[in-house]
Amino acid sequence: WWNLRDGPLILQGKPGTGKTSFVNAVCKVMNTIPHRIDCDPMTSRKQSLYEWNKFLQKITSKNVEKELLRNGKRATSRDIEPAIYNMEHIFIRPLLATILDDSDHPIALINELDKVPLKSPFHSLVLTFFDEFAITIEEMNRTITRGNKPAPHIFITSNAGDKESRLSGGEEELPQTILRRGSVFKIKEHTLGKQFEILSNLC
Repeated sequence: WWNLRDGPLILQGKPGTGKTSFVNAVCKVMNTIPHRIDCDPMTSRKQSLYEWNKFLQKITSKNVEKELLRNGKRATSRDIEPAIYNMEHIFIRPLLATILDDSDHPIALINELDKVPLKSPFHSLVLTFFDEFAITIEEMNRTITRGNKPAPHIFITSNAGDKESRLSGGEEELPQTILRRGSVFKIKEHTLGKQFEILSNLC
């Protein structure tokens, strides 16, 4: 899976079985930091792709208007929009950061995806990300892709199928459209002896 980079690796298991710790261990070995999204029922496009720095945009807009006034001109949207809609005015979120990552082994972690409701548009966004590794910034009329850079490694963790997870807002199962695009690795609950061994190694 690591060499093919063909779809996400979906780690399923009860809370506390080490899904996120596994991804962190991979990142430690590869000397990198994951671009991580911690999902909840309200996870949105803004949280995962990008947000505009409205405070900085407001300052820039006023500066453009002042500069034009000095020259005896009145600012229009054609003057202001190119100045405020560019990469300098963007808060970069995890999925966009993954695409922009110049390393050979960028890693994206979509943590607890089962907490996002099945009808949420976030699932469609994630599918587009898997299939194209491209993000369109509509305000800039620009599509950002990986180009010739290697595809990222994508990890998804899910407590799906666990009763306790469903009671806390998780889904019983991930959408089939996502499961079909990835490799599923189910992590079993550790025995008491295994838990003791893990804690001993960490200490």
